[in-house]
Amino acid sequence: MISENLYEAEISKNKLHEKLTDLFEPILAITIMKTPYPKLSEAGFLVDVLKKQDLYVPEVALKYMLGYYDEDWLKYYENSISEFEKNMEQLYSQPANKQILYTPWFGTEENAVMQTRVLGCNISIEVDNKFICLELGATILALVESFFATGIQKRILIQQDTIKIRIQYSHNEKFVIRVDEGRIAIADITIQCSDYDKDNIVEGQDAVSNFLNELFPKILAKMMFFDISKDALEELIAEERAFDRSFSFCSNIFFPA
Repeated sequence: MISENLYEAEISKNKLHEKLTDLFEPILAITIMKTPYPKLSEAGFLVDVLKKQDLYVPEVALKYMLGYYDEDWLKYYENSISEFEKNMEQLYSQPANKQILYTPWFGTEENAVMQTRVLGCNISIEVDNKFICLELGATILALVESFFATGIQKRILIQQDTIKIRIQYSHNEKFVIRVDEGRIAIADITIQCSDYDKDNIVEGQDAVSNFLNELFPKILAKMMFFDISKDALEELIAEERAFDRSFSFCSNIFFPA
């Protein structure tokens, strides 16, 4: 446990086990410390956010990576910079470091990349930094993961180890969501979507549901060998109602005005 290793003398194990959520702080701190400086230098505004959320360890780590020593933390080490830095090195070298594979997304970037790995196939979705694109990307990944939750035991054979999907924001007055068939070169599947009418979310939900019904077979067609996986797919759809289970995720895109 990270906190046990770092603060063995200060934190009782009973208290630690009662508050397992405290582990979020050191994990977030390590993630911040793994972030390349050029990207981190644009996230200085997060210091105030972390302070407001009472996330002290990540706040100290962010300040440290930006070249500052937290005064209270430094006082704890009797103003010894060497002890302060030793503690930062101990935090950074925790086993969790090797398990954190990606740098965080701070929300200031133009695009975001979402990824998942299902049955040996890596699905990567690059989305424009717009709410509708972000939520649609997360929904597609959740849909795929849920559908294949039992796929390992169902004799499904993957034909492609990587699938790239691109979701681009479209400045349309009316709600538009469609596959752009003319953009094959930049991704396996390119999707255009615009903001929905917050006064008519029912129509938007229907449009997204219909779109996902059309999109999902396209993803399946690129992922697997249908001839070999046909029986397993029929079992997933007919007996386990995998489509019904998967499409429950699409409602998170919409919020009333």
